[in-house]
Amino acid sequence: MPAFDGGADDGVITRAVATLRYASGDAAALMSLSLQDRVAALAGAAAALAGRSEFKSALAGYSEAVQLASTGLPPGSSAVRSLAVGGNTWLWRSNRKKIVTLPKL
Repeated sequence: MPAFDGGADDGVITRAVATLRYASGDAAALMSLSLQDRVAALAGAAAALAGRSEFKSALAGYSEAVQLASTGLPPGSSAVRSLAVGGNTWLWRSNRKKIVTLPKL
């Protein structure tokens, strides 16, 4: 199977690459994504950052995802599931470190 060359896909690979790039410190990686893909990427990156105990960055990314989602996601958007996973991961990891501060919705 050939490596991803940036060609057509259903957005999953593009979103996954943007998530990893954002979690590595490249905030510009999300700029070309749609609203719901940006929300999903931010939530996924927040989960990854929390997994690395980078709680401040995780909370910043998750808060941005919640803020973007509050502007309106299409019904049935998979970004809602990403928010749930990202939030649960962040909360579980931060609770284990005793630093729980939830973002305001």
